Amino acid sequence: MSGNVDKWLAAFRGQGPGPLFSTSRDIELILKLLIELNNRVKELENEVKRLTKEIKKLTIKLEERGDVQ
Repeated sequence: MSGNVDKWLAAFRGQGPGPLFSTSRDIELILKLLIELNNRVKELENEVKRLTKEIKKLTIKLEERGDVQ
């Protein structure tokens, strides 16, 4: 997924002076980039939630064993 983001960002870098995004194709690429970035953010949010739950489970196990104060 991030490969497309990198590709789009690379396409926009290095453009000369003037409007950076001027055509409908540019706007379409920006929208696709935003959608992809939004999806990635959602994936990362879910991963954070999963890891938070795992940390809580592990903390409870350590507390039961007396390894955590």
